[in-house]
Amino acid sequence: MNISELLSQCGIDVDLGEILEGKKAQISCPLAPYTHERSHDANPSSVIALNPDTNELYFHCFTCKTSGTLGDLVFDFADYSGDRELARASLKAFPELNRPHILQLTKLKKQLLSLQIPKEIPKQVDHSESFTKRCSVIMRGSRSAKYLKKRHVESDVSRQFGLQYDRQSKRIVIPIYSRDGKLLTAVGRALLDNQIPKYYNYYTAPTGTVLGGLHLFENQSRVVLVEGFFDMLNLARFSTKILPMCCFGARLTDEQAMLVANLYYRKSNKPKFQITIMYDGDTAGRSSVSQAANKLLRRGIPESSINVVWLPPDLDPGSLKEDEYFYYLERALTWQRRRKKHGKPKQASSLNQLQKLLQHGS
Repeated sequence: MNISELLSQCGIDVDLGEILEGKKAQISCPLAPYTHERSHDANPSSVIALNPDTNELYFHCFTCKTSGTLGDLVFDFADYSGDRELARASLKAFPELNRPHILQLTKLKKQLLSLQIPKEIPKQVDHSESFTKRCSVIMRGSRSAKYLKKRHVESDVSRQFGLQYDRQSKRIVIPIYSRDGKLLTAVGRALLDNQIPKYYNYYTAPTGTVLGGLHLFENQSRVVLVEGFFDMLNLARFSTKILPMCCFGARLTDEQAMLVANLYYRKSNKPKFQITIMYDGDTAGRSSVSQAANKLLRRGIPESSINVVWLPPDLDPGSLKEDEYFYYLERALTWQRRRKKHGKPKQASSLNQLQKLLQHGS
C-alpha cells in the first residue's frame, strides 16, 4: 500500500500533493473513538501539514493532542483499532517505525492518551437543605471558634469556606461544594482529640470524588493541591490570588484529576493557571507526588503548568508561615523555569521520565 491508501484505511481522504505545496488539510481526527470525549469529531479538530524544518508531513489533533508523522498516525490507528494487517502495512511503508525505541514510545503514548479527555462527574445530590438543618453558624467566642483560632483558621477564612458547627456530634464541619455550588458532602472534625472517629464524612459522596475549595475558583493565577482541609484553610489566609484545594489525602484520585482538568480547560479568555502540588513532607506525601502529577498529565494538563513543592520531612502546609509559604511557591516556579531553560521536554512520556523531572529540585 502507498501512503494515500494507508490514510484511506484510517478514514482520511486528502490530497498529499497540495499539502506538500504548503497547504494545510483540516480533517476529523481518526482517533476520536479512542481518545476523544465523544466518539466522533463533528467539528474537524485535526490538521495534516508540511513541517518546513524537516520537510516531512505531520499530523496534529487540537482536541486529544495526538501529534506526529503520518506513520505515527497510521500505526496508532491500527494499534487502537486492533487492525494487525494495517499495522504490518504501516511498518513496511514507514521503516522508521521499526526502530525499537520508536515502538516503545508509541506504546507509552498510547498509555498516556488511552484515558479520555476530561468528562463531567456524574450528576450528584445536593445536600444543602439537610446540612442547614443539622449544622449552625460558628459563633464568635464559642468553643468551636476558639478551636479554629488555635488551629490558625481566621474568621474571614471560616466564612469564606462556610465552616459550620454540629452541636450533636461536637464537630467543626466543612461543606464541600461542586463547581456550580451544590453541596455534595461535608467532613466533620472532632473538637476533642480523643473523640472517635476524629473525621466523619456526613454524606454518601466519597471524598475521593470531590475537591475542597473548588467552588471558590475565580480565575486565580495558581492552584495549590494539599492533603488535608486544615492545610487548605491555613494557606487560604495568605493570598486571594492563590487558591489552595484539598485532596483529602495524599493519593489524588482519577475523579479529582478530572475536576482539576475541567477547571484548567474551562471556557474562558483568562490564561491557564499554574498547579502546585504541596503535600506533607513525610514519606507518604513525598511518595505520592509523582502519582498525582502523572494523573494530571494523563488528563491533558501540560507539564509546563505543573510544579512541585518538596517540604522538609517535619513540615506540612498547614504549619507554614506566610513568608515560608511564598518562599516555597517561588522556589517551585524557579525550578520549573530552570528546566525550561535547559531544554527539558514539554511533555513527560512515561512515569519514569516524569519521576526524573520531579526530582527534589525545588
